[in-house]
Amino acid sequence: MKPSDDFSLYQKIWDFTREQLSVKYPFFRKLLWNFSFEESEDTKSAGTDGKIIYFNPDFLLKSFQESSTKLEELFLHMLYHCLFLHLILEIPSDAQRWNQACDLAVYRLIHHEKKEYRPAILYSQNPG
Repeated sequence: MKPSDDFSLYQKIWDFTREQLSVKYPFFRKLLWNFSFEESEDTKSAGTDGKIIYFNPDFLLKSFQESSTKLEELFLHMLYHCLFLHLILEIPSDAQRWNQACDLAVYRLIHHEKKEYRPAILYSQNPG
């Protein structure tokens, strides 16, 4: 897909977001700055393959206008998925349930919930 003319604005938003995260989590700085960004009409929000963050431009702008911390949390969420190898682990038979278990695990970690956060355990606890 050809980048839009607004890509410079989108890049500035992502750069601001990762700079904020770099201040809060200096040990993640190098990892945060290894991602590149690409507009995508295939997503309603944002997602990553571990190298590129694919994002919906309308979602990005709306999220940033609502709260810059919303994008920080999303970026951190994607980073944790990569760090915990959720993108490359063998996926159990119910892929959707596995993705939900991974999402819940990362959410609990980011929000310091003192509950189980291992995806395999969460997956097995919720048989669907």
